[in-house]
Amino acid sequence: MKVLITGGAGFIGSHLADRLLDRGEEVLVIDNYATGRRDNLSPRSNLRVVEGTIADRDLVFRLFEEFKPDWRRPRSRFLQRSGQLGGGLQDHTLGSAVVSRHR
Repeated sequence: MKVLITGGAGFIGSHLADRLLDRGEEVLVIDNYATGRRDNLSPRSNLRVVEGTIADRDLVFRLFEEFKPDWRRPRSRFLQRSGQLGGGLQDHTLGSAVVSRHR
């Protein structure tokens, strides 16, 4: 199965990616590293990591067309204190809409 994970370098996304990779799934991660960490994901043959924001409509659409995921998992975001939202609530909301619209 091909799985797209947005925010995959974060705590939750990276653990999900590891589990899927251990099962032999092919995983594409999109992350802007606003709150995620590069060292949360180790290089693996069936993992592709793209640095970018899900608010970038053209990037998201291009990656969907190239990768053709069977499943996508938008990053989980718990509302946190102001200033901890990395790219900002507006970027997160816009990016989630872009990922959700591409079906």
